[in-house]
Amino acid sequence: MTGKERPKSSSVLSVPSLEFHEEIVSELLSKDGIAVLAEGLGLATVLAMTIKKSHEEATRIETRRNEKMRLFEEKNNEKETIGEEFVLPAAAAKTATTMQTTMQTTTSKKEEENNNNNIVKPKVIVIVGASETLRTATIREYERLYSEVAHAPLDVTADVSMAIRARNYAIGTPCFVTSRIFAVDLLANRLPAENVAGMIVANAHSVEDISGEGFCARLFREKNRRGFMRGLTDRPYDASKAFEGVERSMKSLFVRNVTFWPRFRMNVKSCLDPHEPNVVELRQE
Repeated sequence: MTGKERPKSSSVLSVPSLEFHEEIVSELLSKDGIAVLAEGLGLATVLAMTIKKSHEEATRIETRRNEKMRLFEEKNNEKETIGEEFVLPAAAAKTATTMQTTMQTTTSKKEEENNNNNIVKPKVIVIVGASETLRTATIREYERLYSEVAHAPLDVTADVSMAIRARNYAIGTPCFVTSRIFAVDLLANRLPAENVAGMIVANAHSVEDISGEGFCARLFREKNRRGFMRGLTDRPYDASKAFEGVERSMKSLFVRNVTFWPRFRMNVKSCLDPHEPNVVELRQE
């Protein structure tokens, strides 16, 4: 994996995967929307899990699509075979030689097509709006939670060449992309919108129509109305302090749902209460 060198330390809190993390991700997968977490609940962990589950979802969808196409082709081949059985003897004798000469080429082509169909290439998942610190922490969490996965999400910066971006787009590698690079690749058709499974926006509280993430969401939604749109933020105060802040972000991301995950929410509180921190008071005389 090629990208910007990762710093060794990060200020983003790394926490183990908890039950309410699974609930947040499941809710985002069930319906597009924005999840607003309280600070310190593990945004990097939730983002890593959302990327992984979204990638698995995109792979399943592509697998089902390939299976439907294969069944459709098999039915067409059966119809052609039945039609050949009812050909008149004279016509059959005339076409026998041509069928024999084309048999080998068609067989080889079918074998190549079957081999290509067996290789599932899911559509790419694009993550925008994440700071460098959050990108680094999320990739680290992804590697910790899913150590069996060969490749973590690619951190696409200006240092990553166009050829590397195109190769990872083609194989469906989830990519952290700046809004500028994503917009340019969409406009230049280096990354067709129909090849994008969906967008994950990491700083959903700051998205508006004139922001880079809002512009990318509009470009994506104009050409792809089926792809998902999922937003995350751990800045509840910033999301609510501006006039109609959450509503503005929802309109910019074309979503209708928002969920809040404060510390006093019952399923969050039940996970945190058994692990209360030990507070030590130090006094200097």
